[in-house]
Amino acid sequence: MLLAFVMSSVVVSATPAEAAPAHPWPPAMTLEEAAKGRIKGVGTEPFWGVEINSPTITMTEPGDEAVKATEFRIEYTAQAGPDVHVWTSGPLSVTVSSGECSDGMSDTVFPYKVEATLMGEETRNLKGCAYRPWGEDVVAAMPVIDACLRASGGQPPVVYAAATAPDAGFALLAGSDENPLQGCAVADGKAVIASYPPDAAQPAGTNAEIFVRGPGKNPGGECYEAPEVLDAEGKLLGWWLDPLGC
Repeated sequence: MLLAFVMSSVVVSATPAEAAPAHPWPPAMTLEEAAKGRIKGVGTEPFWGVEINSPTITMTEPGDEAVKATEFRIEYTAQAGPDVHVWTSGPLSVTVSSGECSDGMSDTVFPYKVEATLMGEETRNLKGCAYRPWGEDVVAAMPVIDACLRASGGQPPVVYAAATAPDAGFALLAGSDENPLQGCAVADGKAVIASYPPDAAQPAGTNAEIFVRGPGKNPGGECYEAPEVLDAEGKLLGWWLDPLGC
């Protein structure tokens, strides 16, 4: 199944040319702009996660039998300058700050740092990395996605895309057994596709959201109804696949 293949792929990136940026994808959005939409945070040892999606914060942690998710309603938001934002909800306080971050377990490069403090019988301080899911800006990235799909000669799922201008940006497309992922750079509306080599970093959020461009049938098949992605006028752009499959 294509979705299973996408999730099992090794995510890597194109080797930058001399004097090129450290990473081939666009620079991270400023935290001040990113905070206007969803922000996800992840931590390891222990594993935990947080999603800030006004008006709520959802915190996930391992439970006895499955992942435990607790929802908090945001009560207070503070901006300690453009590079630090704080969200508070009862016993939970989440602080996100600008700065490149590593989870210590993967090649993923995160643009922000996150710290969560949960008050209780025992106060816990959790630290990790954060990012703005690329799906928050998928409509703005549509010219980049379309240029890459035309260059690919097909309609593969998109596992990451970001625009730096109306006709420029970067995307990652599902590839083949030999080349699991394809990197696509777009400049002046023209796309260049190359295989991702196996030893480079990846943009935060790659494979966490998987987009299939329309038109066509809902790609969820008999398993589920894939959520639609619409533009500002309500026109169908495509669908989000479930990264976990059926």
